[in-house]
Amino acid sequence: MPSCKEISTILSSHQELPFYKKVQLHIHLILCSQCLKYKKQLDLITTNMKKLYEKKTAVSQAEIDKWKESYQEFLIQNGANVNHEDKK
Repeated sequence: MPSCKEISTILSSHQELPFYKKVQLHIHLILCSQCLKYKKQLDLITTNMKKLYEKKTAVSQAEIDKWKESYQEFLIQNGANVNHEDKK
């Protein structure tokens, strides 16, 4: 069974995996809630970055704030601690 460090590397690389590695990955994600949370965070970031790229225009501050708020809500729902102050 791969370690959490190996799983995070695999998830971050977006590489195509052989079948047996896909099975190991899915089993690990079923058993490890932290790696599953990490995968969900990566998926959310990837989705938002794709949306941004598809727009190919400047993004308003309101839209950035909306994404930030949705990401913070996602973190709270998934048990992350987001009790920090925004530094501007």
